[in-house]
Amino acid sequence: MGQHGVLTDDLNAFANLDVHVPGAPDGPLSGMTFAAKDIFDVAGHVTGGGNPDWQRTHGPAESTAPAVQMLLDAGATLVGKTHTDELTRGILGRNPHYGTPVNPAAPGRVPGGSSSGSASAVAGGVVDFALGSDTGGSVRMPSSFCGLYDQVAASNAVRQEVRSRVNDLLGDGAIICMPSSPAPAPLPDMPVPERQELGVRIGRLTCIGGMTGCPQINLPLAKVDGLPVGLSLMGARGSDEMLMRSQ
Repeated sequence: MGQHGVLTDDLNAFANLDVHVPGAPDGPLSGMTFAAKDIFDVAGHVTGGGNPDWQRTHGPAESTAPAVQMLLDAGATLVGKTHTDELTRGILGRNPHYGTPVNPAAPGRVPGGSSSGSASAVAGGVVDFALGSDTGGSVRMPSSFCGLYDQVAASNAVRQEVRSRVNDLLGDGAIICMPSSPAPAPLPDMPVPERQELGVRIGRLTCIGGMTGCPQINLPLAKVDGLPVGLSLMGARGSDEMLMRSQ
């Protein structure tokens, strides 16, 4: 925050600070602030998706995304839209048009993506929490790299065979415990071959949740060489609340 409570962006976390929507005054989240990845619609504002051509060629959203509206109805105030890897197609948080948000937990390292700005804003204490999206690790990697808690809710987009085999492992209230990422946040100038190899290793971990639709939470419980590395807990479909209580 700058002088007189004006929000500033020293972290390069935000795509749009003109978005400010007060939450309901009497909700359970009243008094809390949040940011939303710039793929969630907010009525009256253009959703940019990390790409200036998309931003330029699309008009303002006519309605607000349900995930955002639920938080507003619960009392939280939306204070901005955050950067994402271009069209969410990245896992490290680098955007060729808007730059890379700062990783407050590991300065000089990437924040992870594609929900990079959301993680940066929370880790930097700019907002209380933030919305991201995750199909292949786009919340789990930023949380692991930035030392944050996260929750990835159960998904309906699944592959039945893989889902069946994982569900067999998660019967009777079992929980799978595994690293959220295979390594700490790398440096921004990591050579391309190493970056590609890291992407493959990340995919081997994140595809489990992505293909089964099982809920997963990241716990900021580990460090390697002083850098954050998350620990993930995964439960059976429908065990979201149980996972939250397990923290």
